[in-house]
Amino acid sequence: MDVFRVSAAPRPSHSCWYKWSSTSAIRAGKSLCDVKAISSYDRLQHVDMSSNSIQDFSALKNLLMIKRLDMSKNKIKSLSPLICQEEEEETLGSRALEELNLSSNEISEIVGSLGCTFLKSLRLDHNALKEMGGKLENLTFLQTLSISNNNLLTTRGISGLNLRVLDLSRNRLDILGDVFRSLPNVRDVNHLSQFAFACAFMRGC
Repeated sequence: MDVFRVSAAPRPSHSCWYKWSSTSAIRAGKSLCDVKAISSYDRLQHVDMSSNSIQDFSALKNLLMIKRLDMSKNKIKSLSPLICQEEEEETLGSRALEELNLSSNEISEIVGSLGCTFLKSLRLDHNALKEMGGKLENLTFLQTLSISNNNLLTTRGISGLNLRVLDLSRNRLDILGDVFRSLPNVRDVNHLSQFAFACAFMRGC
C-alpha cells in the first residue's frame, strides 16, 4: 500500500519518502526503518507507517495532536513514546489520540502508564504480551481493546475498563476470571474457548 495526500504543505527534507497533506502522512509497506522525517510536523493528525521495518517511533513524541496512528507490522518492542515518565507529562498523542494500532510487532511488556488518555481503540494483536498489568486503568474512554494472538496468562489489568469490544482470542488463558463482572458494557467478545466464555457468564468464575 502506498497512499499519499498531497497539498502545498511543506514537505520533510527526505521528500522522496513522503507526500502528504497538512494533517496526514501515509507511507505503508516501503521498508522504512525510522520516522524522523516527519518528527517535527506537530500538526499531523493521521499517520500510517504500517508494514515497514521500524523499531523505534520515539521521534514522533512531539505529535501531541495526532488522532490516528497505525504502526502495525513493524519491529517495535517498546511503547516508550506513549508512556508517562512523570506526573502530568505530555506524551505522543496525549491531547487527541483516539485510534492506535500496534498489532504485529515485538512488544512483550508495557512498562508504565499510557499517556494517551483519550484513546478509544487500542490494537495489540500478534505481539508477545504475557499480561496487561494495570497499565490501561487511566484509559477511561477506551471502547475497543484487541489483544489476540499474544501469550496472555491472566486478564489482570483489563478489569474496570469501559470496553464495548474485547478480543482475547488465541492467548494462553484457561479461564477469564472475574473480568466480565467488571466490564458491564462489553457487547462483543472473542475468546479462545467456548467453555471459558460460558464459565465467565454463567458461573461467574
